[in-house]
Amino acid sequence: MIFWQDGAMRSLYRSLAALVLAAATTSLSAQIVQRRELPPRPNPNSGQPQTDATTNPGGGAPATRVAEPVPASSAPSALIGTIQSMAGLDTRHRLGAGDRLTYRVVEDKDKPVGIQVTDSGEVEVPYYGRVRAQGKSCMELAQLIKSRLEQDLYYKATVIVALDSIGRQAAVSPGRVYLTGAVRSPGAIEMPGDEKLTVSKAILRVGGFADFGNQKKVMLIRKAKDGKSTTTIVDVRAILEGQLEKDVELEPGDTIRVPERTLNIGF
Repeated sequence: MIFWQDGAMRSLYRSLAALVLAAATTSLSAQIVQRRELPPRPNPNSGQPQTDATTNPGGGAPATRVAEPVPASSAPSALIGTIQSMAGLDTRHRLGAGDRLTYRVVEDKDKPVGIQVTDSGEVEVPYYGRVRAQGKSCMELAQLIKSRLEQDLYYKATVIVALDSIGRQAAVSPGRVYLTGAVRSPGAIEMPGDEKLTVSKAILRVGGFADFGNQKKVMLIRKAKDGKSTTTIVDVRAILEGQLEKDVELEPGDTIRVPERTLNIGF
C-alpha cells in the first residue's frame, strides 16, 4: 500500500513538472514572436529615418516618418541652440531698423540671446560691440560678425543669426533739398521716402514764408547732369489758393530760394 502511494505521488509530480515546463515554453515562444513583429527602435544619433511604432490600419509595414530639417533662419528660438552650422542661414530678407534677431556662437556653448537692429542700423554683439546690420541678410551679418570675432577674440567662431520678427522700417530718404531766403527756417531738409515732396510742401515744412517773402516768385534752382543750373519761377501763392497743377515735384539736390518783396503791400 505504501509503495503504491509513493509511485502515484512520483507520477503526479512528473505530470505537474511537465505542465509547468510546457507553459514556460509557450510563453517564451510568444515573446520571441512578438519581438520579431515589432519594428526596430530607431537610434536618434544614427541619422536614419525614424519609423512609427504604431500599427498601420491598412496593414503592411509601418509608415516611415522622416524628421524635416528646420532652417536656422526660420527656427524658433528654442531650436537655435541645437544648430551647429551656418549653412542654412537666411539669405533673402534684408535687415532693417526694428528687426529682432536671435544670436549665438556655437563654440561658446551658451544659450542664444536676443539682439535688435537699432534705428541707426546696427546690432550690439555680446563681448564685441556694435556691427552694421542694415541692408544685410542673416547670412551676411553672421559672416561679418564671424570675421570680426576671429580677428580679435576667437580662434574659430561659428555664428548663428536667425530672424525672430520684422520691425516697421521707414522708407529710405532719396536725398535732401535746400531752402534759402525769406522762409522761417532756412536750411536742408530730408526728402520723405514714402511720398512726393513739392515746392509748396517743402516751404510749409520749414514753417512757411517769412514776413516779406515773395510768394509769387519762388525760385526753384536745379542742377542738370551736365553741371548747368536751370531756374524755374513757381507761383506758390496760386498753389496755396487751389491751383495745385502749378506745384513742382522736387528732386534730390534742388534748391528753393524765396526772394523778399520790396514793399509789404499784401502780396
